[in-house]
Formats: sequence, structure tokens, C-alpha cells
Amino acid sequence: MVLSPHLPPLHRSQVRIDRSEYERLLLVASKYESLCQHLIRGGVDTDTIEILSKNHDPQDYENDSFNRSGSPDDGQTDSSPTSTVVNYRGRSHSTGGHHYPVRKHTCLAPESDTESEVFSESIISNDRSSLDPDDSASVVATRHSYEQNARRTLQLSDLPPSTSRADVVAVVRGGPVVDIYFNFKEQRVSVSFVHGDHARKYYDYAQASGVYIRGSIINVSWSIRQFILAPYVSQQLRGGASRNLVVRHYDRRITAESIRADLEHIHNLSVINVEFSGLDCYISINSITAASFARTCMMSRLPYKGSRIEWAPDECMKSLGQLKSKIGMRTCMAQTRANLNRFSLLDIGEDRENEFATS
Repeated sequence: MVLSPHLPPLHRSQVRIDRSEYERLLLVASKYESLCQHLIRGGVDTDTIEILSKNHDPQDYENDSFNRSGSPDDGQTDSSPTSTVVNYRGRSHSTGGHHYPVRKHTCLAPESDTESEVFSESIISNDRSSLDPDDSASVVATRHSYEQNARRTLQLSDLPPSTSRADVVAVVRGGPVVDIYFNFKEQRVSVSFVHGDHARKYYDYAQASGVYIRGSIINVSWSIRQFILAPYVSQQLRGGASRNLVVRHYDRRITAESIRADLEHIHNLSVINVEFSGLDCYISINSITAASFARTCMMSRLPYKGSRIEWAPDECMKSLGQLKSKIGMRTCMAQTRANLNRFSLLDIGEDRENEFATS
């Protein structure tokens, strides 16, 4: 009879595992350390690695956006959670590179290249100051608590023809936005605020004062399907994330067209606007999740190697009062123009008529 060797008792902070399991854990740790080092060399910051390394319940990924399967309000028939592969190319316009799986959230309505470049003729002009970080009213959200199931999604419908993405964003004010879903085929847009109270205030304002795009009033209502804020998005918000990016000290060879080309492979990402101001380049994107992928992608690309890519303020955080004042100003101008008589220059006046009559 062979007696097993006596094993010393374990301390409560110790565990006993097989050697094969121990060696496997060492291998996993070594691979993870090597992967992190390569990502950091490629431009990925430690905060992004920390977020991506955390375990998330699969339910979180299913709830981080709209589940549009069979939705009566959009007509989509195939919106089940699927996966697609995004090619994060190491060099600009190259074909090689690593592949990272990215969840397919939903399907954007197709938009032509010319439509995205249409100059915003909304009641609020899409000027450079809309993305100016010096604007005290446009500060990136830093709240530490975010409600997951808040009523935060509004539907903007009855959009006038030729409405651009910039037109829509120009009339959304009152708080930071987490996601904008464009469906120009049905002339409607779903706008999801980070905080539910901001969505409610915008809704109340729209019902009281009206919201106009290109001189036409649009309909603002609560969406049937509400955007659910996933835990990893809340984590990004706590780190200062927004749907806008700023490239500090950008390479002068970079253009708006090249930026759009570099990001076009990211599913569900829509570049709303690109503005150059001094040494910085501001990029407005349709959602925080898409902006996060764009930031990681750009940091690994050669044209942006010498630049810092940071979160930029969301212009939607500007006050509703500013929207109201500009609407009032434009309405006043429109009424003044409508009251002008184009034949007034031909009017000789009553006094002149009397003068001719008595002569």
C-alpha cells in the first residue's frame, strides 16, 4: 500500500491547483502582458485597455443599444445581435492589419457623400464655436452616476427633404447625447440623451416652442424603444468620453475626406462634421460607442502618430435658451422679409399723387 505524501495545511489566503493548471495560468498572464505592451506601443491608452479587459455580462451588450427586431417604428426585420469584423489598419489606406470583433448595433440608412457635406441651413448655424472647448457651456459630462434604464430617447420625425446630419445635431440642445440613429429613408432620427431629465426638458421645450430645421417645424416625440445605457458605456462616461474627438497638433496632410475614409470601415459610425481650428481638428461623431472605436483606431494609424486624440465637448450640451434665442431671431427675420412689398419702390406716395392732381 502506497501512502500519499503528507501535504501541509493551507493558509486561508492560499489555494492548491494542479501543475498543468498553474502552467496554463502563467501562459495566459504572459500573453496578456505581451498583448498590453503591443497595444500601448500602437497608441492605445491604459484606460481603454482596462475597460476592454473587464468581464461584461452578455446581456450588457444586448442592451447597450436598440433591439430593433421587428420594431413597429422602424420597419427593420433583421436586427438581431450579430458580429462583424472591423479592420484596424496599421497604416493609412493599407489592406493588412489586425482584426477586432465589434458588435453590430443597428443599420444606418445609406447616405450619399454629397449629403454629408451639405452646409447646415438650420436655425442654428453649424459654426466652429459649436466644438470650441473654451465654451463654458460645452463641458464634457463628468457625472459619476448614470441611470441605465432612463427614458432618454426622443424621435425627431417629419424632417424636410435634404436634411443633413449636421442639420439635426444643430437643433439638439440641453444635454450630452450618447447616440444618434439616422433613418433618412423614413425621414426620422432617434436621439438618446445621456440623462433622462435632459431628454424630458428638450421634449417639453419642443412641445412649447417648436423645433425647426431648414425653416420647417419637425415633430418631436418619445421613441417606442428606449436606449439602454450599458455598464461599459457608463464607465467611458466617467472617464470623460463623449461622441466628439479632437486631434491635437494634427498632420497638415490630413483632410476631412481622409478622416472619413479612415473611419468608414467602423460599423454604425457616422462622421457628422469635421472642422479644423488652428492646430486642432474636431470630429463630430454620431455616438459615444462609435467615437470610442474611432479613437482607438486612429491612435493605431500612422497619420495620427504624432498627435494626441482626446475627447471633445459635445455641442448638444449648450443650453436650450440659446436655441430659443436663435429661433426667435430667425423667425423675426423671416417675418420681416415676408412683410416686405417688392413693389414699394414704385410707390410714388399719396402726397405725390395729390401734387400731380392739383397741378
